[in-house]
Amino acid sequence: MADDIVQAIANTRVDATSLEKVVNGDENTQVTTRLGESYPTVKKAIKLMTHAGVGFTPFESKNLMIASSLANGTYAIVTNDTPQNSGLHLKKSGAWSKVTWDIDERQKTYTDTAKQDAISSVDTMIVDYDKSTDAVAINSDKNYPFKPLVRNGITSAKDAISDTDSLKLFLDAAVLNAEQGFYYSVAYYRNGLTGDGKSPNGWIITKHTKATYATASDSVEIIDAETDQTPLVRDGSIQTIFLTSPNNPEIIKLTVDTKYLAASGGFYAWNTNLRPLWSWVIDENTYVYPDYSLKNQVVKLGSDDTMTINSGKNYPFKPLVRDGITSSKDAVGDTKSLEMFLDAAVMNAEKGFYYAVSYYRNGLTTGGKSGDAWMITKHTKSTYATASDEVQIMTTSDDQTPLVRDGSIQTIFLISPTNPEIVKLTIDTSKLNPAGSFYAWNNNLRPLWSWIIDENTYTLRGGADAIAPVKIPESGLYVTLDAGVLKVAHNGGTHDYRTTIKPNGYNALPNIAQIDKKTVASTSWLWLTGGDTDWLPPLRATVVSGDAGGSDITTGGNHGKNGGAGGGQTARNIYYSTEIDGKKQTAFDGFASTIKVTIVNEVLAMNTFTTDRYAVREAFVIDVNQYGVMTVSCDRRALEPLTISRDRGLQAMINAFNASVLFLEGSVNARAAVIEGGGSGLKSAAPTAHTAIFHGAALDQLTMSVDKNYGIGDGSKVATTEQLFVTSNNTTSRKAYTAIIMGTDMVLAKGEGYQWRSSYQIKAIAAKPTGADSQLDTVNNRIIAYDANDYMLV
Repeated sequence: MADDIVQAIANTRVDATSLEKVVNGDENTQVTTRLGESYPTVKKAIKLMTHAGVGFTPFESKNLMIASSLANGTYAIVTNDTPQNSGLHLKKSGAWSKVTWDIDERQKTYTDTAKQDAISSVDTMIVDYDKSTDAVAINSDKNYPFKPLVRNGITSAKDAISDTDSLKLFLDAAVLNAEQGFYYSVAYYRNGLTGDGKSPNGWIITKHTKATYATASDSVEIIDAETDQTPLVRDGSIQTIFLTSPNNPEIIKLTVDTKYLAASGGFYAWNTNLRPLWSWVIDENTYVYPDYSLKNQVVKLGSDDTMTINSGKNYPFKPLVRDGITSSKDAVGDTKSLEMFLDAAVMNAEKGFYYAVSYYRNGLTTGGKSGDAWMITKHTKSTYATASDEVQIMTTSDDQTPLVRDGSIQTIFLISPTNPEIVKLTIDTSKLNPAGSFYAWNNNLRPLWSWIIDENTYTLRGGADAIAPVKIPESGLYVTLDAGVLKVAHNGGTHDYRTTIKPNGYNALPNIAQIDKKTVASTSWLWLTGGDTDWLPPLRATVVSGDAGGSDITTGGNHGKNGGAGGGQTARNIYYSTEIDGKKQTAFDGFASTIKVTIVNEVLAMNTFTTDRYAVREAFVIDVNQYGVMTVSCDRRALEPLTISRDRGLQAMINAFNASVLFLEGSVNARAAVIEGGGSGLKSAAPTAHTAIFHGAALDQLTMSVDKNYGIGDGSKVATTEQLFVTSNNTTSRKAYTAIIMGTDMVLAKGEGYQWRSSYQIKAIAAKPTGADSQLDTVNNRIIAYDANDYMLV
């Protein structure tokens, strides 16, 4: 049976390749299929029909058609003009008008339908495993893919009289597009139950806040019993289905042994505390996390936004050879394509694949499809240059966030109902064609056909495709470096952690961009935290001889001239290098002991915006040791006389670490909840606070330490009415800040400066001695902490 499946898959690939050649081949190609049949490409068929005199005459352009002497009542086809001019036309009363039936659109509709049919056939395909040899069958009657937890003080039994086969029924599960901080459970299956108007194939999947699950759990149905799902076929085989919701992004994958299904109509209820499995969750190790805080956002930027520097440039795309062809960057009707796209990114990308923007309907509403739909395609890297494949991960049937046609620069996020990838696009809407004039970059005669979204924008998703070494040593690093993107992985006890440093945020300054984690034995990295924000900090500076500018505007980091991420850039990077084990590198993939990253930026003062005069030069040196301790040394120098009123020092995204915090030598002795406006206590009460130890609900630990014996890290420029550590924990900002200059200005002459040094470490909470609150490493010491004032330097 396994050989039959392999052969069927191989046949499907050959057939898909034939279909691709028929649809996208040139006008001279004849395609021979797997079964020996011969067919012309669509373009060749059209050419044959037109030359055979089937009722319309071909013209290269609309102008040539208009200049012809064809009689009224004659049909003509324009083959190579703009999208709005190409297509079938009819001459009436001496004037040409476009016929609604459009060959290009019909061709595309046919292609979409054929491909969607192929995808649908996979969704409902039944794989009849040989259970004597199949690896997934080993999970039968085991806890996995579920996990027993305490819920509201109860740990439910794994079975009951009517549910003795529940754990035999489920062999595997996964939650795609999971949200950080939540558990997911299978709560109900209708199992063929009818008579109440609900789907006999309905499931209930529930979502629960992790932090309160053990004592006061909430429950939200993300998939309800009314939603029709792919039916299980009752033939005793092992089948995998995907459960989707019309209203929520999560996709649930279930592998079920139908041999153990109860009789049709015998529903399964695991949704009350008297039922088995009620407190059990789908194992967290199966969750795949995207950043869905971005879903459905439309971010508008001002017309003066400096992202427009990308207008007309190749970036965010990249020209490659595809099937021996390198496409042009524009053509008649498409000259604004590269002006339209200012930025792009692929989140949850799969390792080993390219992604491309292939089609945008741009308000076209024919065929009952969304006018806001885009086609995003995915291609195997290894065969792209000579024999490319193509899978549509987002189709022209998928409704997306609409662009507002007001001439502004807008960022949207494209979401697929069936695939985990998220595509971020930043568009200059002033460059859009008129509504209804679609963009087609999806065949080899079109511009940008061979171009991909630049790989440097990809963030790999968790899963077996995001490959890491199976074992990262307890003392050592695993490092990759490519095109300025540095990824450093270290062991943190029960888990490995990986930090990504790359040009990031509004000013494109090298900064910490993302943190991932995985279990020690796993090869699957899961997103933990990250985004376009500051870890290496901005500042507030005012020059003595300034021009027009902002008032109390923070510059550098991720901050623009409007105080947020917009209005014009406020800093530039002038040097960025990486040394691995003492040797400067531009590309690397392997184990290492030490990393040194050197970053030099120049930053505007808040009152040098008119002249764009850089007033501060800053250098950050990041040293990473074999235990993953990341030491950041900072030197900031005045390029002219100025005053610095704020330098918060190191910052951190704490959304994955915000369950509790302990401040060493802080004003509160015990570990406490992370709150908005919280911190180590006023400097008057806690003048020597030096380390913050954050714990997350998923047992991850983030440490931030300030070296009190280096530069102005001693707190001399922090007023007694300020805190040396501050936390922000609200719906829009979950960050932690140190304080270097706060409430006491630093006045500098030209050439003068100051220094500070701090450090980060991320590890598992469990990596500590029995009875201790935490164990950590800082710039100078290993610390075992019991409370704020009881800790040991080892």
